[in-house]
Amino acid sequence: MDQAQTTAASGRPGAGSSKFAVGSVACAGVAGLVAGALLPLVGRQLRGALGRFLPPPPAQQPAAKPAAGTRSSADAKAAAADVGDTPVDSASLLAAGEAPATLTSEPTAATAAGTAAATSVARTDVGVDLADVAVTWIRPPHPNWRAPERLLPPFPVPSAADRGGRGEEDGREDKKAGDEGGEMGVVSVRVAECSSSVLYPLVISTVVPRPIAFISTLSKTGIGNLSPYSYFNAVAHNPPLLAIGHCWSSGKPKDSLTNILDTRELVVALMSDWFVEAANHTCGPYPPDVNEMRLAGLTPVPSVAVKPPRVAESAVNMECVVRHTYDVTDRDGSVTTTVVLAEVVMFHFSEQVVTRTQNTGKLIVDPVKLRPMCRLGGNTYGFVSHLFDIARPDKDGRYPGQDGFVRSERDKIISQ
Repeated sequence: MDQAQTTAASGRPGAGSSKFAVGSVACAGVAGLVAGALLPLVGRQLRGALGRFLPPPPAQQPAAKPAAGTRSSADAKAAAADVGDTPVDSASLLAAGEAPATLTSEPTAATAAGTAAATSVARTDVGVDLADVAVTWIRPPHPNWRAPERLLPPFPVPSAADRGGRGEEDGREDKKAGDEGGEMGVVSVRVAECSSSVLYPLVISTVVPRPIAFISTLSKTGIGNLSPYSYFNAVAHNPPLLAIGHCWSSGKPKDSLTNILDTRELVVALMSDWFVEAANHTCGPYPPDVNEMRLAGLTPVPSVAVKPPRVAESAVNMECVVRHTYDVTDRDGSVTTTVVLAEVVMFHFSEQVVTRTQNTGKLIVDPVKLRPMCRLGGNTYGFVSHLFDIARPDKDGRYPGQDGFVRSERDKIISQ
């Protein structure tokens, strides 16, 4: 009931397992768990970023190149390892009106419809069932890139010569949105001259995509509260720490924050597409005595280490205690936001979304199975649709396959 107006994308509830793998997780595996659950969020609403290497709509696509279908992440990874052809250059494919090859099987009619919807610029009210939209592994956008080749964005960028040899910041003049003058082709905003109502839509549409913390709390009198927050991310793994920004309303904290400050306990669940509409329903401005979990038809599950309940429909639940809080003040000295650092004391995962690394058997979360939701600007949600790997360079800037490449110890650990 605390998050500002949100509306979910279309999708049907899935028949996910209600069984949970419960228990403490060793610190050695926590980094992989947190990264697998929170970091790979790439929304299909980011059409501008993904559109250049997603398959085009069927009307434009050559018959010999079918739209992407479905394949499990493990199968796709195995297929990627067996691919022996030369990496596809996405820029040349775009020029030819094609898209980079995806590691997928034959498409279904529903998948083709989902692909067309994802690549179309125009919005449509025709719903696409999220359960039928493929999650595919693809090649990186520029597989033939070699340092220090310049990668240009889809807008003019001045060269060093254009800047008269000056540094990036030298001689640069800021300007407000809509002002004349300043840097050519750049809209600059002086934050000190903007009101909160101007900054809010700007910030939430700029920092995207954002993972969503679905927060369960209890009041001092035992009344449950459930609400989504997208000022959220993992900030450490030893111990696991989650940061959540709670914006105040009318000069006072909202219900979730009030409960957290009173009890010092919370459960952070993650939202998946199979229950996104129900989760979104909890963000309304309901009175403090309303239990949003019951209101949205969601199912409470008793926690182990804290009192607030878990959400049975969520495949990931993290029981947390408050480690630290920090009040953020505006120019007038008034508190506008409280940042909560929550320490995870117990993870709970549905058996359906976890797997283990090949080399060491460490427990990790599979983003293809988790199907996590993310937030963008306005009322827009997104979800994971296309994934690709880019290897880490060694200390000399070389990549696997290049002469003299030596994997760093950090890269060895992460790849396991």
